[in-house]
Amino acid sequence: MKTNKYKICGAVVASALTMSLLLAGCGGNDTNAAGDAGAASSPVASSAAPAASSAAAALTEAEYQQAVTQMRDDMVQIQQDASTIDPTDPDAAIELLNSLKQPMENFISVVPPEAYAAAHEKLQSGCQSMIDYLDTLISAVNETDQTKLTELSTQMAEQLQTAVADLSEGTQMLSTAITE
Repeated sequence: MKTNKYKICGAVVASALTMSLLLAGCGGNDTNAAGDAGAASSPVASSAAPAASSAAAALTEAEYQQAVTQMRDDMVQIQQDASTIDPTDPDAAIELLNSLKQPMENFISVVPPEAYAAAHEKLQSGCQSMIDYLDTLISAVNETDQTKLTELSTQMAEQLQTAVADLSEGTQMLSTAITE
């Protein structure tokens, strides 16, 4: 059981690292003129959930780039927080896993500018796959049945593979859209 907890904490750190690395190149850089224009007043400049609206307006390109950068920065911060948790504390692991989901849930709800719509759709899919992966991982935290753990491990591998593929493709699409 103790080994299982160490594996789970390792998976938490790996999840945050995967997300931050995949998003490292797609947020533009902070010296980008378009990025600076929307950084100070961006409606997504914090990790708080966007306000609900029946007809949310699309973000500007600068605001959208800031949203991507914010999600990446949130994931890096969570990764740093992950290094401080006790690997034998399942409640702390669950809390951390749930905190990993919030930046992705926030990003999924963003309405991209038209130029980034296709990339955002792929990034949304990757984020949702990561959320599904984290939910499966949460269900494995206190699981003791080896058969069930094996089943969950297989499911997590598939979810993570989908997430990485979609996030990589979305990141490439976004990078291409930014440079056009």
